[in-house]
Amino acid sequence: MVLQSVQKINNKEEEFYLASQWTLMRRKFKKHKLAMVSLWVLGFLYFVALFGDFIAPSNLTAYNSKIMNAPPTKIHMFHEGKYVGPFVYGIKMERDPVTKRKIYTENKDEIYKIKWF
Repeated sequence: MVLQSVQKINNKEEEFYLASQWTLMRRKFKKHKLAMVSLWVLGFLYFVALFGDFIAPSNLTAYNSKIMNAPPTKIHMFHEGKYVGPFVYGIKMERDPVTKRKIYTENKDEIYKIKWF
């Protein structure tokens, strides 16, 4: 019994002393929880940076001064009780006669389907 436990300890020590520098660093890194969370966050940020053109809602050079301050539109699936798929309604801009502020409302006559690719 004692001989087996001594052999197990010796095997662990051998693994430690025979491990390469990269293996030792990887073992130490896996024990550090903050480092693992940071690795996942950094990986996500690199993913977003690589596929930013696909993830972005509009083109980098696109500019429309009429709807520059418009709020985000809601994504709808049903129009007049029928399933249409993902789409957004057009935006209609009106001015409040008292405050002269721009008010954006959904124009339910215009439907823009969302195209993924």
